Amino acid sequence: MNKAKKVKVNENGNMIRNCKYESGTEIEPYIYDGKLTIKGVGWQNSGVYFILDGEDGKQYYYSIRERYNDKLMKSEYDVELAALFVFLNKHCFNGLYRVNGKGLFNVPYNNSRRASVEENVIWAVSEYLQNITILQGDFEDACKEAKKGDFVFLDSPYAPLNPTSFEAYTKEGFDIESHKRLAKLSDELTARGCYCMLTNHNTDLINELYGNKGYKIDVVSVRRMINSDASNRVGEEVIICNY
Repeated sequence: MNKAKKVKVNENGNMIRNCKYESGTEIEPYIYDGKLTIKGVGWQNSGVYFILDGEDGKQYYYSIRERYNDKLMKSEYDVELAALFVFLNKHCFNGLYRVNGKGLFNVPYNNSRRASVEENVIWAVSEYLQNITILQGDFEDACKEAKKGDFVFLDSPYAPLNPTSFEAYTKEGFDIESHKRLAKLSDELTARGCYCMLTNHNTDLINELYGNKGYKIDVVSVRRMINSDASNRVGEEVIICNY
């Protein structure tokens, strides 16, 4: 497979963007002896984020989550926040990123005591991201410069399966009107000559928005690991393409 010469990624939050720039310019603070580390921060003396043998992993996880949320509230997007983010991703339930209405991370502990970081992975990801531009903002703004021949993957939050379905990955949410805007954007990108792909739940809403427009819609069976009830971790998704 040919590697794209120019890649742009857009996120509604700021965590991937923060991790890229902090790991790219100050990667040493991330790693020490194979463990997630912050040198010079002075928090908890050593500043090493991993679960010690015999330590209460649950209590430690929630102390880290509290520290992370405290920095979020203060908008302290720095290398410490990046390291906290990586730790939480490894030790939270199913690697899920979810926030409450105040924008604070609220995913519970997964009872894992595995290593918080693999040094070779951090280095590899950091190197790979150096040639990728990460934007932060609305998806329409991110696609303004997309032109004929560009490939655009639209990874939107899931449309709700029912009124109680989880859909709040960010504090702003992604409501029905947002899904309608995204469908309109897909139509506009198609008219420009862009190659577009989108995935979502196989719901009436999604089929109404993208059906009868000439899109190729494939239905696939999936396992949804974010459901706390293992018996409900099956379902259908659609892969929608204009090519």
